[in-house]
Amino acid sequence: MNSNNITEFNSARTYGLLGMILEFIGPMTDILLHGFGFIISVIGLILILIALKEISDYYNDKRPYRYMIYSVVSGIVMGVIGVFVLIIFIGWFLDTSTNIGSPITGTSTFTGVPFIVMLLAFFGIIVLGLIISVIFQYLAYKSVYELTGIDHFNTGAMLLLIGAILIIIAVGIFIIFAGIIIIILGFNELPEHARRNSPPQEEQQIM
Repeated sequence: MNSNNITEFNSARTYGLLGMILEFIGPMTDILLHGFGFIISVIGLILILIALKEISDYYNDKRPYRYMIYSVVSGIVMGVIGVFVLIIFIGWFLDTSTNIGSPITGTSTFTGVPFIVMLLAFFGIIVLGLIISVIFQYLAYKSVYELTGIDHFNTGAMLLLIGAILIIIAVGIFIIFAGIIIIILGFNELPEHARRNSPPQEEQQIM
């Protein structure tokens, strides 16, 4: 590893550390203070984007920042689709209850099958959106590893991907948290251990 301090990464290290820590505590805070954890996670995501932008600019390689943008956009799109499906289902259910009869009185022919199908569709879209979003995060941190040479980014990215795939069972959540912690360690090593940006090939040939 290169032990030379890269001063350009001092702020990227700070933004990355704070951002990942907020991403880590955001979901847990939301359990205690509903809605506040989401705000914390959004702030953390913004700080991570700033950190990856600085890394991308230093190496003149837009992959880390670009992939993280793709992750954010895909997550938002799939979330909106999921909410849209849920709204359609609620409207359909209310309309069915009004036209056929109230399920409470027992006069409705409404069965639990459509309810289960729509509910599974909603959660399926949310889980799919999470997986797609994390795939782009994996690519972002994988590219950071390739640029900086810091192994923690590679390991953390892989754990994020595995955790997203296993999110349908409880173990996936813990794997994701483990990946976040390892990526935090990666950001902590940025200034001292990241490899320096080598001069462009043309300049090397001239020299």
